[in-house]
Amino acid sequence: MRLSAKLPLRLSLAEPAAALSRTAPIEAALEWSGALGPLIDLAPVGEQRITGQGSIDLAVAGSLEQPQIGGSLRIDKGRYENLLTATVVQDLTLVLEGSNRGLVIREASGNDGEQGRIGLTGGIDLAGGAPSLQIDLKAEDFALLRRDDLYARMDLALSAAGALSQAIAVTGSIVNREIRASIQPDLPPGAAELEVELRRGGRVIGAKPAAGEEDAALPVFLDIAVDLPRRVYVEGLGLASEWGGKLLVRGTSARPLIAGSLSPRRGFFSIFGRQFDLEAAGSVAFDGADGLDPALDVAAVYEAEILSEVLFGRGTGQIAPLEALQLAEAAVILSGATGGSTTTVDFLRQSLGLDVLRLESGAEQDEAVATAGQYLSEDIFLGLRQGTAPGSTQATVEVDLYKGLKFEGRAGADAESDNGAMLRWEWNY
Repeated sequence: MRLSAKLPLRLSLAEPAAALSRTAPIEAALEWSGALGPLIDLAPVGEQRITGQGSIDLAVAGSLEQPQIGGSLRIDKGRYENLLTATVVQDLTLVLEGSNRGLVIREASGNDGEQGRIGLTGGIDLAGGAPSLQIDLKAEDFALLRRDDLYARMDLALSAAGALSQAIAVTGSIVNREIRASIQPDLPPGAAELEVELRRGGRVIGAKPAAGEEDAALPVFLDIAVDLPRRVYVEGLGLASEWGGKLLVRGTSARPLIAGSLSPRRGFFSIFGRQFDLEAAGSVAFDGADGLDPALDVAAVYEAEILSEVLFGRGTGQIAPLEALQLAEAAVILSGATGGSTTTVDFLRQSLGLDVLRLESGAEQDEAVATAGQYLSEDIFLGLRQGTAPGSTQATVEVDLYKGLKFEGRAGADAESDNGAMLRWEWNY
């Protein structure tokens, strides 16, 4: 690295002091090339990592009031990674060129390692003694989040503008391509919680700013429209659902204010082989107030008598012994005592790679029936029922024909089995 500079420094003997003249001529030059990693380690980048090859060949003339910058700054074969969000930008190329007013982005592009693309345009204006920026970001089908519990692919059109000595405004739109949120089970009661600090370069990654630091930072004001038309999937703990909606993010980056709502497009909650469809009238609403505290239009009860009616259609005094065991396990799971919602039957279903596995009571009090099956497509289900009674094996097929109209067929080894075919129509009101 080579750095040279001639600066107009004023010295006062009357009152010992030194000051830089903003109108006097200046000269400065900076040359450097090499790997970015060691250089980035010196900067307070926290949970972010940048690697690749870089070069700087800049010359500054004019004055501090009206600087004239020549030369360029380059990053080639770069890679950006955020350790908290798992965001990755590969094949990163950045070219900044000097101008009579500041630095201009001549090229800035990268990809997410798949089909996503991202790019920047704009620059930094240093003229007039008040540095400002105007940068536009465009991304298409870009993997913005890659965490195990949250994956998101987005289209982004964002702009950042403002004076670097005052505040920056970030405006624009975000349109969803696909979001997958996985609801993670809590740790079981009594599990030890370990406090872990991830450090890099002697700094704690993801550490909260100290008191006063957040307010002292450059304010970033937000005005971003988030469009989530479909393909927002929330899964886990027995829930499989697709959501959609619109949100408006305002406030600041330190204290975002979110307004809008999300509602289910389709989905179900499953426990012990019983599937309960989500009602489209439900919602998760954000009122735009300070603090992320959405209003959930969801109600759940799991008292034993009510839960028995929901699961089996009968009260606790009328269920079979097998159903009583399932009821007890369901009550424990819904109470949160197990830290998850995977039942014994669900564990077997997942281990066998089946879409459906149910254990039910048969016509007699001591009879049990197992149903296993697989969805051949979104509308066709093929299953097999096996009871404890002799000759109770039966194959079943279900086909969703059109908006609540279903075809059901059954064929068993025993002529006395409930064989045949039927059309069934369901209407939810």
